[in-house]
Amino acid sequence: MKKAGQNKVFCLVIIRKPSKITPDDKSMTIKKGKKRKISYELPQGSTSSKITFSSSNKKIATVSSAGVVKAKKKGKAVIPVQSGSKTVKCKVTVK
Repeated sequence: MKKAGQNKVFCLVIIRKPSKITPDDKSMTIKKGKKRKISYELPQGSTSSKITFSSSNKKIATVSSAGVVKAKKKGKAVIPVQSGSKTVKCKVTVK
């Protein structure tokens, strides 16, 4: 039973998935044994959804869930950066 003066308030929340991911560098060169973080930007107004990273060649370079690339041995690898259905690739060269 509702008492006088009690009102319900509803709040509409709109979640905007990123329309694209923009890495600060689409390619990077790292010396063997060193680490470097992949920086990226999401469009203004989009909500921060889960960003995932992986490596095309874990013998050359590995990547953490935070986007930190560790150079293991000389060669090339591709690190896909994914948010929802959007993916962008960052090329890594280890010297």
